[in-house]
Amino acid sequence: FPSHDKLEQSDVKKLLPLTTEIEIKILQSPNPGVVHATNLGLEAARGEYVAILDSDDVMLPHRISSQVAYLKQSPKITAVGGHIILIDSNGKEIGFKKYQTSPKEIRRNIFEMAQMAHPAATYRKEEIIKLGGYRLVDALDIDLWIRILEKSQLNNLDLPVIKYRVHNNNFSKKNIFKTNIPRKVIWVSHFLRMAGIEHKLPKLGNELEWLDSNVKLIQSNFITRLALSDFWNMNLNFMRALS
Repeated sequence: FPSHDKLEQSDVKKLLPLTTEIEIKILQSPNPGVVHATNLGLEAARGEYVAILDSDDVMLPHRISSQVAYLKQSPKITAVGGHIILIDSNGKEIGFKKYQTSPKEIRRNIFEMAQMAHPAATYRKEEIIKLGGYRLVDALDIDLWIRILEKSQLNNLDLPVIKYRVHNNNFSKKNIFKTNIPRKVIWVSHFLRMAGIEHKLPKLGNELEWLDSNVKLIQSNFITRLALSDFWNMNLNFMRALS
Protein backbone atom coordinates (compact mmCIF):
# COMPACT_ATOMS: atom_id res chain seq x y z
CA PHE A 1 0.00 0.00 0.00
CA PRO A 2 2.11 2.94 -1.20
CA SER A 3 0.96 6.02 0.65
CA HIS A 4 1.90 9.67 1.17
CA ASP A 5 -0.44 10.02 4.14
CA LYS A 6 0.47 9.37 7.77
CA LEU A 7 -1.28 6.03 7.96
CA GLU A 8 -0.65 3.58 10.76
CA GLN A 9 -0.80 -0.19 10.27
CA SER A 10 -3.41 -0.47 13.02
CA ASP A 11 -5.64 2.02 11.17
CA VAL A 12 -5.71 -0.19 8.08
CA LYS A 13 -6.49 -3.34 10.06
CA LYS A 14 -9.55 -1.64 11.54
CA LEU A 15 -10.98 -1.42 8.02
CA LEU A 16 -10.67 -5.17 7.39
CA PRO A 17 -13.20 -7.86 8.34
CA LEU A 18 -12.43 -9.53 11.66
CA THR A 19 -11.99 -12.91 9.96
CA THR A 20 -9.35 -11.64 7.55
CA GLU A 21 -5.77 -12.70 8.15
CA ILE A 22 -3.45 -10.65 6.00
CA GLU A 23 -0.01 -9.16 6.34
CA ILE A 24 -0.14 -5.40 5.85
CA LYS A 25 2.85 -3.22 5.15
CA ILE A 26 2.58 0.55 4.88
CA LEU A 27 5.18 2.16 2.62
CA GLN A 28 6.02 5.85 2.79
CA SER A 29 7.50 7.23 -0.42
CA PRO A 30 10.39 9.68 0.14
CA ASN A 31 9.40 11.45 -3.09
CA PRO A 32 6.03 13.07 -3.80
CA GLY A 33 3.74 11.94 -6.58
CA VAL A 34 1.78 8.92 -7.79
CA VAL A 35 4.62 7.62 -9.99
CA HIS A 36 7.15 7.38 -7.14
CA ALA A 37 4.61 5.83 -4.76
CA THR A 38 3.46 3.24 -7.28
CA ASN A 39 7.01 2.26 -8.25
CA LEU A 40 7.84 1.90 -4.56
CA GLY A 41 4.95 -0.53 -4.11
CA LEU A 42 5.87 -2.38 -7.29
CA GLU A 43 9.44 -2.94 -6.14
CA ALA A 44 8.36 -4.06 -2.67
CA ALA A 45 5.70 -6.49 -3.90
CA ARG A 46 6.67 -10.14 -3.37
CA GLY A 47 3.97 -11.89 -5.38
CA GLU A 48 3.89 -12.91 -9.03
CA TYR A 49 1.01 -10.54 -9.74
CA VAL A 50 0.27 -6.96 -8.70
CA ALA A 51 -3.30 -5.62 -8.44
CA ILE A 52 -3.73 -1.85 -8.50
CA LEU A 53 -6.44 -0.06 -6.51
CA ASP A 54 -6.70 3.66 -5.78
CA SER A 55 -7.41 4.71 -2.21
CA ASP A 56 -10.92 6.04 -2.93
CA ASP A 57 -12.11 3.09 -5.04
CA VAL A 58 -13.72 -0.21 -3.99
CA MET A 59 -12.57 -3.67 -5.08
CA LEU A 60 -15.32 -6.19 -5.88
CA PRO A 61 -14.94 -9.57 -4.08
CA HIS A 62 -14.24 -11.62 -7.22
CA ARG A 63 -11.70 -9.21 -8.72
CA ILE A 64 -8.42 -10.85 -7.63
CA SER A 65 -9.45 -14.47 -8.18
CA SER A 66 -10.92 -13.77 -11.62
CA GLN A 67 -7.99 -11.76 -12.90
CA VAL A 68 -5.31 -14.07 -11.56
CA ALA A 69 -7.12 -17.09 -13.03
CA TYR A 70 -7.25 -15.34 -16.39
CA LEU A 71 -3.54 -14.45 -16.34
CA LYS A 72 -2.63 -18.04 -15.47
CA GLN A 73 -4.63 -19.26 -18.45
CA SER A 74 -3.38 -16.52 -20.83
CA PRO A 75 0.44 -16.44 -20.97
CA LYS A 76 0.46 -13.87 -23.81
CA ILE A 77 -1.41 -11.32 -21.69
CA THR A 78 0.72 -9.11 -19.43
CA ALA A 79 -2.08 -7.08 -17.81
CA VAL A 80 -5.81 -7.58 -17.43
CA GLY A 81 -8.50 -5.12 -16.38
CA GLY A 82 -12.28 -5.15 -16.43
CA HIS A 83 -15.38 -2.98 -16.49
CA ILE A 84 -15.94 -0.43 -13.72
CA ILE A 85 -18.99 0.65 -11.75
CA LEU A 86 -19.05 4.43 -11.23
CA ILE A 87 -19.93 5.67 -7.76
CA ASP A 88 -20.22 9.14 -6.24
CA SER A 89 -18.46 10.46 -3.14
CA ASN A 90 -21.08 8.74 -0.94
CA GLY A 91 -20.68 5.35 -2.61
CA LYS A 92 -23.92 5.53 -4.60
CA GLU A 93 -23.77 3.81 -8.01
CA ILE A 94 -24.19 6.42 -10.75
CA GLY A 95 -22.99 4.68 -13.91
CA PHE A 96 -21.14 1.87 -15.61
CA LYS A 97 -18.16 1.97 -17.96
CA LYS A 98 -17.35 -0.93 -20.29
CA TYR A 99 -13.98 -1.58 -21.90
CA GLN A 100 -12.90 -3.59 -24.92
CA THR A 101 -12.58 -7.30 -24.14
CA SER A 102 -10.49 -8.28 -27.16
CA PRO A 103 -6.66 -7.90 -27.26
CA LYS A 104 -6.92 -7.15 -30.98
CA GLU A 105 -9.47 -4.35 -30.49
CA ILE A 106 -7.54 -2.90 -27.55
CA ARG A 107 -4.44 -2.66 -29.75
CA ARG A 108 -6.38 -1.10 -32.59
CA ASN A 109 -8.07 1.50 -30.39
CA ILE A 110 -5.21 2.42 -28.06
CA PHE A 111 -4.84 5.81 -29.79
CA GLU A 112 -8.41 6.72 -28.92
CA MET A 113 -8.34 6.61 -25.12
CA ALA A 114 -6.93 4.49 -22.32
CA GLN A 115 -8.24 0.99 -23.05
CA MET A 116 -7.93 -0.18 -19.45
CA ALA A 117 -8.81 1.48 -16.14
CA HIS A 118 -5.56 1.63 -14.17
CA PRO A 119 -7.11 0.96 -10.72
CA ALA A 120 -8.81 -2.10 -12.24
CA ALA A 121 -5.58 -3.59 -13.61
CA THR A 122 -3.74 -6.68 -12.42
CA TYR A 123 -0.44 -7.51 -14.10
CA ARG A 124 2.63 -9.69 -14.05
CA LYS A 125 5.08 -7.96 -11.74
CA GLU A 126 8.31 -9.04 -13.42
CA GLU A 127 7.10 -8.01 -16.87
CA ILE A 128 6.34 -4.49 -15.67
CA ILE A 129 9.70 -4.21 -13.92
CA LYS A 130 11.44 -5.29 -17.15
CA LEU A 131 9.67 -2.41 -18.91
CA GLY A 132 11.07 0.04 -16.37
CA GLY A 133 7.96 0.40 -14.21
CA TYR A 134 6.10 3.70 -14.26
CA ARG A 135 7.62 6.77 -15.85
CA LEU A 136 7.32 10.45 -14.93
CA VAL A 137 4.58 11.46 -17.36
CA ASP A 138 1.09 12.81 -16.68
CA ALA A 139 -0.78 9.99 -18.41
CA LEU A 140 1.27 7.31 -16.65
CA ASP A 141 -1.28 4.56 -17.28
CA ILE A 142 -1.49 5.12 -21.04
CA ASP A 143 2.29 5.24 -21.22
CA LEU A 144 2.48 1.86 -19.46
CA TRP A 145 -0.19 0.25 -21.66
CA ILE A 146 1.63 1.35 -24.82
CA ARG A 147 4.95 -0.02 -23.62
CA ILE A 148 3.24 -3.30 -22.75
CA LEU A 149 1.69 -3.47 -26.23
CA GLU A 150 5.13 -3.08 -27.78
CA LYS A 151 6.07 -6.42 -26.21
CA SER A 152 2.87 -8.37 -25.52
CA GLN A 153 -0.89 -7.91 -25.07
CA LEU A 154 -3.58 -6.41 -22.84
CA ASN A 155 -7.16 -7.47 -22.22
CA ASN A 156 -10.17 -6.79 -19.99
CA LEU A 157 -12.52 -9.27 -18.34
CA ASP A 158 -16.11 -8.98 -19.47
CA LEU A 159 -17.33 -8.19 -15.96
CA PRO A 160 -16.98 -5.32 -13.48
CA VAL A 161 -14.03 -5.62 -11.11
CA ILE A 162 -14.06 -2.36 -9.12
CA LYS A 163 -16.26 0.52 -8.09
CA TYR A 164 -14.59 3.71 -9.31
CA ARG A 165 -15.28 6.85 -7.32
CA VAL A 166 -16.01 9.95 -9.40
CA HIS A 167 -15.33 13.33 -7.80
CA ASN A 168 -13.60 16.61 -8.52
CA ASN A 169 -10.26 15.42 -7.16
CA ASN A 170 -9.76 12.56 -9.66
CA PHE A 171 -6.16 12.63 -10.86
CA SER A 172 -7.17 12.08 -14.47
CA LYS A 173 -9.55 15.04 -14.47
CA LYS A 174 -6.90 17.33 -13.00
CA ASN A 175 -4.03 16.39 -15.29
CA ILE A 176 -4.57 14.10 -18.26
CA PHE A 177 -7.39 15.87 -20.09
CA LYS A 178 -6.17 19.46 -19.83
CA THR A 179 -4.12 19.24 -23.02
CA ASN A 180 -2.93 16.89 -25.74
CA ILE A 181 0.71 17.57 -24.87
CA PRO A 182 1.09 14.71 -22.31
CA ARG A 183 -0.21 12.19 -24.82
CA LYS A 184 1.95 13.64 -27.60
CA VAL A 185 5.00 13.12 -25.38
CA ILE A 186 3.95 9.50 -24.86
CA TRP A 187 3.48 8.89 -28.59
CA VAL A 188 6.75 10.53 -29.59
CA SER A 189 8.49 8.36 -27.01
CA HIS A 190 6.75 5.31 -28.52
CA PHE A 191 7.82 6.16 -32.07
CA LEU A 192 11.38 6.83 -30.91
CA ARG A 193 11.49 3.39 -29.29
CA MET A 194 10.13 1.80 -32.45
CA ALA A 195 12.93 3.52 -34.39
CA GLY A 196 15.53 2.31 -31.89
CA ILE A 197 16.42 5.85 -30.79
CA GLU A 198 17.48 6.21 -27.16
CA HIS A 199 15.95 9.18 -25.39
CA LYS A 200 14.93 10.63 -22.05
CA LEU A 201 11.54 12.04 -21.11
CA PRO A 202 11.19 15.83 -20.89
CA LYS A 203 11.49 17.67 -17.61
CA LEU A 204 8.38 19.39 -16.28
CA GLY A 205 7.77 22.57 -18.26
CA ASN A 206 10.08 21.53 -21.10
CA GLU A 207 7.58 19.39 -23.03
CA LEU A 208 7.14 21.67 -26.05
CA GLU A 209 10.88 22.08 -26.63
CA TRP A 210 11.33 18.33 -26.19
CA LEU A 211 8.59 17.63 -28.75
CA ASP A 212 10.06 20.07 -31.27
CA SER A 213 13.50 18.50 -31.10
CA ASN A 214 12.43 14.85 -31.05
CA VAL A 215 9.66 14.88 -33.65
CA LYS A 216 12.37 15.68 -36.21
CA LEU A 217 14.00 12.33 -35.45
CA ILE A 218 10.90 10.33 -36.38
CA GLN A 219 10.33 9.27 -39.96
CA SER A 220 7.17 11.09 -40.97
CA ASN A 221 4.20 9.09 -42.23
CA PHE A 222 0.43 9.37 -42.08
CA ILE A 223 0.12 7.54 -38.78
CA THR A 224 2.72 9.59 -36.90
CA ARG A 225 1.43 12.91 -38.29
CA LEU A 226 -2.15 12.08 -37.34
CA ALA A 227 -1.18 10.73 -33.91
CA LEU A 228 0.67 13.94 -33.09
CA SER A 229 -1.94 16.28 -34.52
CA ASP A 230 -4.87 17.78 -32.64
CA PHE A 231 -7.05 15.02 -34.16
CA TRP A 232 -5.18 12.21 -32.36
CA ASN A 233 -8.34 11.04 -30.59
CA MET A 234 -10.43 10.38 -33.70
CA ASN A 235 -12.06 6.96 -33.57
CA LEU A 236 -9.83 5.31 -36.19
CA ASN A 237 -8.04 1.97 -36.13
CA PHE A 238 -4.57 3.52 -36.06
CA MET A 239 -2.82 0.51 -34.59
CA ARG A 240 -3.55 -1.63 -37.66
CA ALA A 241 -0.59 -0.01 -39.38
CA LEU A 242 1.65 -0.84 -36.41
CA SER A 243 0.43 -4.40 -35.74
